[in-house]
Amino acid sequence: MKLPTSRINGVYWESDYPYEPDDATAAELTELFDYVAQSYPEPEGRYISGGHAGIAQLAQNPRIALSALKLVHAVLGDRTWAKSHFDLRELIVQTVNVHFRSQYCFQAHMEVARLSGLTDEQQAMLPFWETAEHVYTEEHKLIIEYTLAVCKGQVPDALFARVVDCYGEKEAIECTAVIATWAFWAMILNATGTSFDFGFDKPVDERSQA
Repeated sequence: MKLPTSRINGVYWESDYPYEPDDATAAELTELFDYVAQSYPEPEGRYISGGHAGIAQLAQNPRIALSALKLVHAVLGDRTWAKSHFDLRELIVQTVNVHFRSQYCFQAHMEVARLSGLTDEQQAMLPFWETAEHVYTEEHKLIIEYTLAVCKGQVPDALFARVVDCYGEKEAIECTAVIATWAFWAMILNATGTSFDFGFDKPVDERSQA
C-alpha cells in the first residue's frame, strides 16, 4: 500500500499506533477503525488509505479522528445542503484548498469534483475566477466569493444576505459548515506537510485506487 509522506507518523493500521494505549484509548482506536472499515471498506482489510491521510494523522488521538470523521458525514448527510448540491459542495472544497494552498487536499478531490460535474477547467481556473466569465455561472461565482470571504474571516452583510436569499437561512449555515469542515482538513494536512502520489501523471487505468 502506498503511503503519504508527512512530518508525523500516521496511524494507517491499528498496529501503527505509536504509544502504549490505556484501555479507553484502545477502545477508541478500535471504534475508529470499525467506523473507517464500514465507511471506506478496503480489500486488504481494516486500514486507512493514503487518500484519507488526515484521518490517519488525527488518529494519534483516535477520539478526535472519529469525531472529525463523523462531523464530515453529518455535514454531507441526508437532508443537507451539501447532499443536494454535490457540484457546489465540491466547488467549495476546491476553493478552500486553493485558498489554503493545500496541494494534497486539492489532488484528493480532483476525481470527486469531476464526478460532481465540475470540469478540469473549472478547477484549474479557481485562482482567476473573477475574470473567468466563460467558466463559471453566477451561482458558481456566488459560492466562490462566499467561500473565500468565510476563509478570510470577512463576510459582508450583503454577501451573506445573497446566500440566504439563494438557499435559505438553514441552508446557508449548512453551506458554511462545508467551508469550515474542509478548511479544518486543509489546515491539518498543511501543518503536517503531507504529500501523496495520486497518480495524475499516469493514465487513468493505471492510477492507484488508494
